[in-house]
Amino acid sequence: MIFKDCTDEKLEHCDDRKLEDCVNEEYRKLWVRYWKNSNGLRRLLEKWPFQYPRGTFKTNCILFVGMNPSYNKKNIDEAVKKLNLAYDHRIFELRHNLRLKVLKNVLKNPNTIKMIERIEGEFFQCLPYYKELKKLKEDIVKDNIPFAYVDLFPIRSKNQDEVKKGLMLEKASYTNNKKEICFVKESIRVFKDIITKLKPRYIVVVNGSISSMIMDGMEANYPSMKDNDPPSKAKENNLMYAFKSNKITFKPNNFDKTGYRLMSVENQEYPLVLSGMITGRRPLDKASRELLIWALRRIVDPADKIDISPER
Repeated sequence: MIFKDCTDEKLEHCDDRKLEDCVNEEYRKLWVRYWKNSNGLRRLLEKWPFQYPRGTFKTNCILFVGMNPSYNKKNIDEAVKKLNLAYDHRIFELRHNLRLKVLKNVLKNPNTIKMIERIEGEFFQCLPYYKELKKLKEDIVKDNIPFAYVDLFPIRSKNQDEVKKGLMLEKASYTNNKKEICFVKESIRVFKDIITKLKPRYIVVVNGSISSMIMDGMEANYPSMKDNDPPSKAKENNLMYAFKSNKITFKPNNFDKTGYRLMSVENQEYPLVLSGMITGRRPLDKASRELLIWALRRIVDPADKIDISPER
């Protein structure tokens, strides 16, 4: 079985706990489980996993989905300064000189965890990415529909090409590097649980690589996926394989007429819009961003005929 080392556990005890706390704990468990991997995965896990601050997740929302959070020491310093905290960068940078035993002790320290979650909340507010998401949501709809964000992988890295190569496109991951594909599968399992808890109105992927891989996977027209079925088509990738294994599927949904696809999770279908990045090295240009807003406004409200030109 390809995923024999993976777990199928769901988020536990979230009825009486904040969803953010449950997700953060799952990510910390993943780090303890996979950090010692001798392949490329350990290098990707050198920094503390992103921890969502309370208030991030909102039900019945427009959910923006990215690939992974960035790591910007300058923004972290700015957040720490605003909070007037004293901290050590080694908390975030779990490099090879920090043994797994030390890592486990850090992850179990509630005071350290609370401090990092406070820093995370302020840190994300400092990022251009968050500001652009907020602006994009307001350009789409100005009423009380909330927005939330989630990354498929909590890996901190400025280089998304490195993350993509390490986790999602290496063919060897299917046969030799089972730890990588297990990490992908378990990250998607957490993503699935977030979706089922939030029940978003719309899901908007704001990452070109993720969007392309979903589209490629749909075009590949997968056969039935079993744990021991090796991928056979050139367009298959670890990400789509992990989606299928977590019983997340995608449907065209008459895209030419509706403007969106469907993501099916636990027999619940969600409108899915695929787009490129809104910030970073390869963000949408102004014209493409304008078209995205135009499309999203008509998906959210088909009767919307309001002009979105800069003059309005």
